[in-house]
Amino acid sequence: MYEGIISLVWLGITWRSGAWREWRSFYSTILYYIIGDLLYNFVYYQHPLWTYGSSMPVPSHTWTNLWYTFFIVPLHLLNFLYFFPKSRGKAILYILAWASFYFALESLFKSLGYFYHAHGWNVGWSFAFNLMLFSMVRLHFVNPLLAWGIQAVIMLLFWSVFPVPRAYIK
Repeated sequence: MYEGIISLVWLGITWRSGAWREWRSFYSTILYYIIGDLLYNFVYYQHPLWTYGSSMPVPSHTWTNLWYTFFIVPLHLLNFLYFFPKSRGKAILYILAWASFYFALESLFKSLGYFYHAHGWNVGWSFAFNLMLFSMVRLHFVNPLLAWGIQAVIMLLFWSVFPVPRAYIK
């Protein structure tokens, strides 16, 4: 149920803002996010650091995550990139604001039983992850090759801090 409400709200925001008109400009960066999210879900499938609860008719992390990955977050990213400020100082505050917004949403959903942490993950890691996520999304929009290179290093660091036990790797 909450997924439907969130979807309608973000669809309305994206429509009203006009960000949807620029979807072609942001398409490759949205795909960059989708690839990263699917890679995380593939590698951590049997050892997730976070999972979604759901109020959807098919309540499972997989279906809820796919909904977020292919519908809700792309709407967020359209708005994030569309309104990204030009000055460096404002850009830093903008990324901080989006990471804080995601932190607040996650905290709310966690308190309602729609989001869970495991295997050493917590809200502090989530906040740091969201700062990295929005920074990398912007970097990818500006310089995709540099973003992919840095992303490879980040993934190796991530896997070293949050290793997947060999027994869980396919």
